[in-house]
Amino acid sequence: MQRRYEKIPYDVLPVGESLRDASERILPYWVEKIAPQLIAGNNQLIVAHGSTLRALIKYIEKISDENIDGVEVANAQPIVYTLNKKLEVIDKKVL
Repeated sequence: MQRRYEKIPYDVLPVGESLRDASERILPYWVEKIAPQLIAGNNQLIVAHGSTLRALIKYIEKISDENIDGVEVANAQPIVYTLNKKLEVIDKKVL
């Protein structure tokens, strides 16, 4: 728990997921399930909520902790990535 919340009773703190939480949840799935399919040449469709998508975008685009705050993911606006065999972004289109 962060120091700023030490004096607030736990049961009144909002329950939510931080970007770090989302990263810890999505990145193993990326490594184990999505990345192998991409390397095999199979397109993948990823549909998720904003925090999960931002965590994945941060990882894929190698965005720093400082710069991720400026990244917004619009609802229902597809992002199409073209990746090389090393899964590095070579093109990004926001439709």
